[in-house]
Amino acid sequence: MEPVDERSDIFSLGVIVRSLTGRKPLEGKDYQELMTAVMTQPFHIESDDPAVRRARLPDKNASLNVRKIATPRFLPCNEN
Repeated sequence: MEPVDERSDIFSLGVIVRSLTGRKPLEGKDYQELMTAVMTQPFHIESDDPAVRRARLPDKNASLNVRKIATPRFLPCNEN
């Protein structure tokens, strides 16, 4: 297992932003399936998604979060 680094914080921020849209970042029928999804499946926030518009997230931030959430994750938060 790798040590925890900045990527964990970036992933957590992405989960919060996704939650602001009123949608779950990932789903699973049970805890094990959900944990497998967290480790193997990227999730996306599309800036043209109606949920993003309802949450009033700026398009730039929504687009950026797509990349920050998807695997592989950025190392520094300021990387574009």
